[in-house]
Amino acid sequence: GNLDGDMRTFQNECIYFSSGNFSNTKFYYLHGKIRRMSSSQIFYIKLKNKDATGLDTDEEQYIKTLSVTAKTPENQEWQDIEFIFCPIKTFDCLVFELKRTDEDFIHGDRYPVVVYQEISEIKNILNELDGSPSKLIKIGVQSKPSLMMCINGEEIRTSRVGIYELKNGVITINFFSVCSPLLEQDDTMKDSLQETYDEIVEIDRRYGDDHTKAAEAKDKANFRRVFVNTTKSGRRIDDFVLDYLYKS
Repeated sequence: GNLDGDMRTFQNECIYFSSGNFSNTKFYYLHGKIRRMSSSQIFYIKLKNKDATGLDTDEEQYIKTLSVTAKTPENQEWQDIEFIFCPIKTFDCLVFELKRTDEDFIHGDRYPVVVYQEISEIKNILNELDGSPSKLIKIGVQSKPSLMMCINGEEIRTSRVGIYELKNGVITINFFSVCSPLLEQDDTMKDSLQETYDEIVEIDRRYGDDHTKAAEAKDKANFRRVFVNTTKSGRRIDDFVLDYLYKS
């Protein structure tokens, strides 16, 4: 952005998968936390590729828009986030692109604090059923309200009564899985989250209004932490009941 000749490069969060690129033959689950600010935050979640110099190429895939409410005495310091995503081709990074507002141009660059706790590949339950059906045309699920499922790469949740049905061959189901709830935040994680935030506060104090040097220092600090092994074979399965399923 440019204001009175002041050129600023805004900082976004980017994560790379430790097991390699994000593959278009796999589905992924992400769980993490975003620190609330005094103002609300809107993120555009995208998959992107970098060229040999580390700059963004024109290749990208929009995943979703994510909102984080402003910090108030009534809410917690960190907002949990979790979602499923399915690459349409191979990408090397997942980007949290913060929607910039007048606040960023007038008062300085808001630096988003995103902490990734887990990125896992999602297993296809259909491969583990008796007879290993490769395709289904009907399925009925019973569980708790808002159970997170992955059907053909799409994130779908059960209704308030915990029931989901897909009937009459509207689509052919070739991938089905269910994700377990968010991980509990233990004391170790709380300490690490606070340590992450303290580092950022110290950098801002040290560099004052020099936003460029502060951003460079934050990148070098490498404070983005993953608290759970990202190379695990697959996301844990939550409790649910298959009422019925019909092969195609």
